[in-house]
Amino acid sequence: IDVFFFVTILPPLSRGLRVISKVARVTEGGRVVITTDLLTAYDGSNEAKDILYMVSTSSPPRAGLLVRVDATGQHPVSEFTQLNLAENRIVYVHTNGNEEPYDAFEFRVTNGDQYFRRTFVVMINSVDDSRPVVEFYPLAAERANTTLLSALNLKAIDPDTEPSRITYTLAALPAHGRLVNLAVTSIDGRFSQQDIDSGLIGYRHEDAASPSSTDSFQFFVSDGKNSGFHVYPDF
Repeated sequence: IDVFFFVTILPPLSRGLRVISKVARVTEGGRVVITTDLLTAYDGSNEAKDILYMVSTSSPPRAGLLVRVDATGQHPVSEFTQLNLAENRIVYVHTNGNEEPYDAFEFRVTNGDQYFRRTFVVMINSVDDSRPVVEFYPLAAERANTTLLSALNLKAIDPDTEPSRITYTLAALPAHGRLVNLAVTSIDGRFSQQDIDSGLIGYRHEDAASPSSTDSFQFFVSDGKNSGFHVYPDF
């Protein structure tokens, strides 16, 4: 007698949706592909095309945008699938020059049954691409005395560069006095914004016999990388 052994075929057992999100890094003004090493979701049963990511409309990227890349170009997206990630089609593009150290966006991911909310973080490596902006105002100096310069009189601002690396180089010296650095014996024609901020740079009036009530010196500023500088408010 033939005996039939019956097998009941069940749907794959779902182990629940799992989400892995790691920090991405991008150079200022650059782009980074969001690979499955950085962002992935799986549940052991659904195909990659059926796992959907939705970017929050209240917390999208602030310093860039997400795009999907295909044969026709790149297109801003607010939704994408795990398959898009597996095909390396989802790219974060940094567009903001405000020197923010990171960007982030919130998203929801679902397999149709479960939803999870997560935050994706992008660290932004800054690039020194800004020229210093110089603000200066007249100094009221005492005759035959030394008067310190402060950041209220002379200040160079550069979001990419520390004050110690912003340097002033003298192009023309004062006619009735000289600049001094209280930390050294000679100013050697150069000093930094850090020297000014630390109260080390002063103007010493030395021409007591002169009736002139004004003096001046000329300088140029460098951040060590970019040529030129802006002068407030004329930049």
